[in-house]
Amino acid sequence: MTEWKERERPLRLERRYTFADYEALRTFLEAASKISEALDYYPDMAFGRDHLNITIAPDEGDVLSEMHRKFAVDLDALGGYES
Repeated sequence: MTEWKERERPLRLERRYTFADYEALRTFLEAASKISEALDYYPDMAFGRDHLNITIAPDEGDVLSEMHRKFAVDLDALGGYES
């Protein structure tokens, strides 16, 4: 998880993915939606034509759980991004 940044106040993980084009971004988003549904977790996402910013934060409390970290690892495993 080297590309993920862990922030405090509020506690969260953040990452920016960059893609070659909108098609690659869209493919990634479709795969990410399946991970979200499987884990029943829906992070904050903001995207443009060739990038995606994701914020993973606990819904309640002050702890990033193993599920949050697994979500981040699973997203990275999707590939298809440049950074």
